[in-house]
Amino acid sequence: MDPLSVCLAVLGGALVLALVGAVVARAPAAVVVRLPAGLRCAPRPDPNAPRALLARLAVLRI
Repeated sequence: MDPLSVCLAVLGGALVLALVGAVVARAPAAVVVRLPAGLRCAPRPDPNAPRALLARLAVLRI
C-alpha cells in the first residue's frame, strides 16, 4: 500500500465523519418558537444607571 493513498483515505474518512456529525448535531429547522399572545419580543434588561448616580453611590473613591 502506498502511504499517500492511506493518508488520503484516513483524512477523507475523518472529513466524512465530521460532515455527518455536523448534520446530525444541527438543530431541526422546523422548530417554531411561539411567544405568548401579548408579547412581541423578549423583554430586555433595564439600562445601566447614569454615571452621576453611580458616582454618588460609590463608597471608595480614588
